[in-house]
Amino acid sequence: MIELKMDQYDKLIRVALETKINTFIWGPSGIGKSQQMEATVKQYAAEKGIDYIFSDVRLSDRQPDDWGIPQIVKDSNGDDITIHTRPNFLPPSDYKGLFVIMFDEYPLGGRTERAAVMQVVTERRLRNFRLPENTVI
Repeated sequence: MIELKMDQYDKLIRVALETKINTFIWGPSGIGKSQQMEATVKQYAAEKGIDYIFSDVRLSDRQPDDWGIPQIVKDSNGDDITIHTRPNFLPPSDYKGLFVIMFDEYPLGGRTERAAVMQVVTERRLRNFRLPENTVI
């Protein structure tokens, strides 16, 4: 773990955006981590001339059904299978711009929510939905 001052935060975010390495940032509530992240992503995308989506997912506000509702559909053989809908905080998997997702208030999330985040972070997918290629977590 590296301890940073808030004035070093912008540089860390830019390294994460360039390298696509998952980054975990911890700090006291109310110091501006989320706002700095969003501002840096916006500025970075403008400098690069690329479209972006910034998704701030606060686990303390999420419920299990926020991670995709199960649906029964037919597979290619006509058999019923279960898939989950794409959560509204994730873009379509064919999105070509920069997609940055920030999971905020992780310790305050329920067990189901934290498990879903771990699947996104480690496998870059959520159930049957794959994250776009240009995703930064």
